[in-house]
Amino acid sequence: MGSVHKLKPEIVEFVLKRKQNQPDLSCRNLAELASQKFNFIVSKSSVNSLLKKNELSLPVGRRVKKKKGIIEATGLGLFFLKAADALLGTGLAISRILAQNNKRPVAENQAYVDYMLYAPIFKESDKYWLSPKSGLWALINKKITPEAISSYLLQLQGFKSISQDIAREISDLAQEVRCIKLTLKDKQEYFIDAQMHAVWSKSQVPLAFSATLENVRKTVKQVFINQEPCVLFMAPGYDKPTPELFRFMSNLEGSGQDLDKIVLFDEKLAELETIKCENKQKNYFVLGLWPWQFSDFRKVKSTGEFKYYYFEWLKEDLYVASTEIEITQPDVNQSVTLRGYAIKQSPEEKIRLVILSDIPMEKINAKELVDLYLGHWSNLEEGFQDFSRKIERQSKLQPNDWQPLRAHAGLNNSTCDIEKIFEQYVMLLHAYVRRYFLPQSYEKSDLPAVKNAIYSLKAKARLHKSNLLISFLVDDNYAHLKGLKYACCRVNERQIILPDKSRIWMENAF
Repeated sequence: MGSVHKLKPEIVEFVLKRKQNQPDLSCRNLAELASQKFNFIVSKSSVNSLLKKNELSLPVGRRVKKKKGIIEATGLGLFFLKAADALLGTGLAISRILAQNNKRPVAENQAYVDYMLYAPIFKESDKYWLSPKSGLWALINKKITPEAISSYLLQLQGFKSISQDIAREISDLAQEVRCIKLTLKDKQEYFIDAQMHAVWSKSQVPLAFSATLENVRKTVKQVFINQEPCVLFMAPGYDKPTPELFRFMSNLEGSGQDLDKIVLFDEKLAELETIKCENKQKNYFVLGLWPWQFSDFRKVKSTGEFKYYYFEWLKEDLYVASTEIEITQPDVNQSVTLRGYAIKQSPEEKIRLVILSDIPMEKINAKELVDLYLGHWSNLEEGFQDFSRKIERQSKLQPNDWQPLRAHAGLNNSTCDIEKIFEQYVMLLHAYVRRYFLPQSYEKSDLPAVKNAIYSLKAKARLHKSNLLISFLVDDNYAHLKGLKYACCRVNERQIILPDKSRIWMENAF
């Protein structure tokens, strides 16, 4: 039998944490993972002894039962379209319009809306699209018979103006917001891109960081009205922090009374909507700081001991340590001291990122703060590479290179065929996926091409806590692996909440 005392403390901690977070891992799996991570041969028998000692092993002969509620089916790549619909807020808005006319519950109408959006795509390529095991039902979250949908459509034909109302709603909600301007009572102002990457000057905000109107309204309400922390991807500025960053921090550091109004801007930086601020409560922020940023204008006051941290959704082992950093802005002659946590992948490597915040440490612990940041921005180096590429692309864009999203749908308010409207709306969703989820190389790919590459993929879908986990079942030989990984990263960054309040999280099962 293996001896537990031969294992180093960090290996013991790693094995126990992994087993607690993933109970279905076998002793052999854990031994292999630990051996690879620590470059040290860990035997299966040592792991088995460790698990028995800590009462984490299963009785001999028993296997971990498969979790109930897991759906495995083809066509679940269409969750990318469903994610786009959730960000637009259009499916829910259409369901509300229908509920006003047919007096059915909004949730019931939502199921029929999803059916009309996704069923035609399944029907084109799968002769078993109505079978109980079809991926269509995972998208809808309800099974609907052909007779029920025929009856439903027949009822809709009695409402003469409903098609125009739906077409108008789709067009309105497809409006994109490029940036958010926050104006203080002393007339100072700063800008945040619509996806909350960073603070900017107005002219710098990349179009690729735009978001749909309804999504931005929700973000503004959460952060600046309801006082949820403002979680930015990174502090702006490379060599030195920008004055806008300090203006942003000093505003949130105060009582909140300096914030006068919030203005939303479209792709051409024309004003779309103004929100007056009456709330006087304090706001908090969280942001990422890269090790190479502000080297001449930052001073590390303290760094604690690195401790093991397991980020469940990425299944990634990390180490975090408390830190306190002073940042100085020479142009405005200001400095600020922030607390947070430095992140490493192993105790021996250099710091990957520092998560900083003005949230008092007595109000949030290490795990909560790291979870808060990584829950928004889970893709660290890859996320920064994407961030940089989009900034570089912005400098090369010509005036006509960026077509408004709603132009892709071809909707007009005179259309009376509701099924045609849904067909056009699917094209708008596909345009959204191409623009905001997929790499630039897919920018001109039509629906059939992306359907063959991604939308038709087989995946597992399951609910875990408040998350809807989508695990795509592909291997290293899959031709579009790079594009799929990229798209999963972009979806997870957007914190997409479905009408049933579950959050979409796409896992890489490769």
